[in-house]
Amino acid sequence: SLSRRARPNAYKAPGGDAYMQTVSLKPRVMLTVLQLGVGLLYLDVDLALNVDPRPVLRRHAADVVCAVNYPQAMLNTGVLFFESNWRSRALASAWVAQVRLGRCSGWQCGDQEHLT
Repeated sequence: SLSRRARPNAYKAPGGDAYMQTVSLKPRVMLTVLQLGVGLLYLDVDLALNVDPRPVLRRHAADVVCAVNYPQAMLNTGVLFFESNWRSRALASAWVAQVRLGRCSGWQCGDQEHLT
């Protein structure tokens, strides 16, 4: 759950403590869905789709498909597709563990940095 520092229902300034607390929930929510045995297509709220992307994503024959923040060498966790299997659950579990360790703070330590 969110800590009081996350200020539920309040504006979260990107990079601020409340924002970082909120984005740290993303991997936990994804892991919970995967543990239910359901595949997951996660898109940030600022994205829109014209067609169902799942057929294209499944052609990659990968457990996880993720966008990148080109030209940066970083994954973009705002566009993620997970097949539900032990490998994707293991990746999501390791991602949650990295976020929980909290070895860094601030804007340069969001969920994307932990997964990358």
